[in-house]
Amino acid sequence: MSKKEIINTLRKNAKLEKREDALHFDETLAKLAEIELSKLDIIELMMILDDNNPHQEVLWGLLHFIESVDSEIFIQALFECTQKLLKKAPEWTQLFYIRLLNNQEARSMLKTMLLNEQSSNFNVISQIIREVSINESAPLSDYANSVIK
Repeated sequence: MSKKEIINTLRKNAKLEKREDALHFDETLAKLAEIELSKLDIIELMMILDDNNPHQEVLWGLLHFIESVDSEIFIQALFECTQKLLKKAPEWTQLFYIRLLNNQEARSMLKTMLLNEQSSNFNVISQIIREVSINESAPLSDYANSVIK
């Protein structure tokens, strides 16, 4: 099965129309772990996330998988698709940023990469982090402040 076929199978099984789709989703995700993924592949995987999916627990496996890739590629992919992902999955989008903020190494990389971000995504990403700094309690709010200041 090609990388593209695996990602398409994940997308189809994420809808969980049948009980066995959850099992197929996890099996397909395991196959993907054996393949080198590009930034564009990670973006495709992120776009599978959907706040309206009634089976959120299955999507957690996808989130954990995405987080397991190289941090720099993960953050680049997240930056690139943030605006699009926000429309479909604002809760998952914010969760990605919260989880990055909670990890010291990822937080440092996030700050560095945000300072170098030249695209229109800069304002959107900064706003997400600013909302975390306002709406969350310490230490997460402090972590968010350290990135945007």
